Amino acid sequence: MAGLLVGAILGLYGCSGAAEPAPFTIASCDALRLGSALGGEGAMPPGQRLVLYGEGGELTVDAGPAAGPSGTAGGWSGVVVGANGTLADGTALTRACALADVSAGVATERCIVLRRCRTRSLAALAAPTLVDAEAASGGWALGREVEVVGAGLPVGAEGVTWLQWEASADSPVPMPTSPTSVVDVATETKATTRLPRLGSWQAGVRHVRARFWRRLAGSQQDEAGPWGPIWTLRTLEPSLSVADGALRVGEHAPATLSGIPAASGLLLQLDGVWLAGSEVRADWRGAARQTLPLALAEGAAAAWLPAATASTAAWSALQPGDRFEGSAALVSADAALPARPCSWRFGGRRQHVVVAFDPSAAIGLWRFGLAVAESRLRARVLALVAEHFAPYAVQVHASWPTHVVEAVRVEVHGDDPNGMGLLGTEPSPGKDDGNLQLDEAIGGFCPDAWEAGVPAWGGVFLSGFLRFSPTLLPSGGSVDARFDALFGPFAPELGGIPALKDGPALDAAVEALAQLVAGTVSHETGHALGLAAGTTGWHHPGDSPGWRMDGVGARPFAERAGLAGAIEERWGVVDDAYLQEVLPKSGVAP
Repeated sequence: MAGLLVGAILGLYGCSGAAEPAPFTIASCDALRLGSALGGEGAMPPGQRLVLYGEGGELTVDAGPAAGPSGTAGGWSGVVVGANGTLADGTALTRACALADVSAGVATERCIVLRRCRTRSLAALAAPTLVDAEAASGGWALGREVEVVGAGLPVGAEGVTWLQWEASADSPVPMPTSPTSVVDVATETKATTRLPRLGSWQAGVRHVRARFWRRLAGSQQDEAGPWGPIWTLRTLEPSLSVADGALRVGEHAPATLSGIPAASGLLLQLDGVWLAGSEVRADWRGAARQTLPLALAEGAAAAWLPAATASTAAWSALQPGDRFEGSAALVSADAALPARPCSWRFGGRRQHVVVAFDPSAAIGLWRFGLAVAESRLRARVLALVAEHFAPYAVQVHASWPTHVVEAVRVEVHGDDPNGMGLLGTEPSPGKDDGNLQLDEAIGGFCPDAWEAGVPAWGGVFLSGFLRFSPTLLPSGGSVDARFDALFGPFAPELGGIPALKDGPALDAAVEALAQLVAGTVSHETGHALGLAAGTTGWHHPGDSPGWRMDGVGARPFAERAGLAGAIEERWGVVDDAYLQEVLPKSGVAP
């Protein structure tokens, strides 16, 4: 189909620049279409619009810096987002212009000449081939990652691809039911997917075939490719093994599952009684059986108890240490797999907090001249946050624990993406009174916060602490000369030289910055847990010296940094009482 590519799917993949000296270059563009990714070298501000011109039409590219906030480091990247006019397949693109590049208030146009840059439509879909279809002598587990090859697969923003499957247990004649699986496309001819449920859950021989479907960028039409050959596979049923252990809110149940495909509809059903000693605390037999959802990631599955489920009547009566005696079985709407004996204890509820340093934090440390001490700072921040929450049922981690599904994740960044110079923000638009939700991200963009008109980018921002410098902010109401005394020897913006080796001055600066960061991490985490307590606001009104949940103006630098002679920062009396109530250590059983 040598047809015309009009405003739909155009082929465009890279280009090589000319015109010396080039204000920017475009790399590898001999096969471009709508949704194609491209990039190159040179300065490219965020939101830059590029236009690539060819005979009969043009392609439009949304571009921006590939790395670094200024667009001058790391080159640029972009995606083809539009096509105007009529561009035939294989049309040469001869010129690229960056439009409306505003510098000093004057709109300019930067253009380069292109060589070997053409449109190219995507090839027609080909029948899929299952790589090593006969290699699994032990059988194929559902949910297993498999490699498939074909042709005409859109990459990245060029479109989406999925596989339609048909299977029969009796003969090579396909069944009418057709499960689908998401396809992760690596190239136009190679992709991976996970084996879906093929008819019955039970193990057995399946005669299987598949075909690719795609929807290209800019199109509302789904396209189907031809069916592939029929493969004969021996599939395995999902498996469940149950271990003795504690079932805790927001965490994996003590059970091992395998062979669980995505979107399986499977649940883990519990049939039995919860005992407090010899007394029945909750009867979950027969019609009162309860189920746990399954969490799937990277092909692995685990049953877990969500905080929302734990607050329902059936679960809320349970107390730490209660014991479940009964059975567990994988069930779906149309089937139940063999049950396994189950003996668990209820482990209660604890809050997990993950403190993650974003790569951009390195920029913030560079501004303080403390890049040499990054690992020390991270370790100290983690230790301080753990110390802040030590009296409560809270566990602090440097990375996401493998057994945890629900946790508060706090990201430490370099600059404030909100452009407000904040120290940190928890972007939830509402207050979680009682800490009913264990899962929250303090980092990244929160659409709900944006709609509510509050800062939508969450996290803790290292550059925000520079507001305490009287040199950098002479008229600031919260500046403190001790900030410049601590960080001035190292921060380039204060005339310092970045630290290269250990010493007492570096130790003092690292400790002060760790106190600042840890206090802000704990403050923002406190918001996620429902603090400040005893008020409808986010912070306590006025100034209660040393209280961690006071407002920004009531927490001076010396207090935050833990300097000698300053009041020690801590949880306020009402905040401590609240945390003891909603996250008591007694609420967790071993």
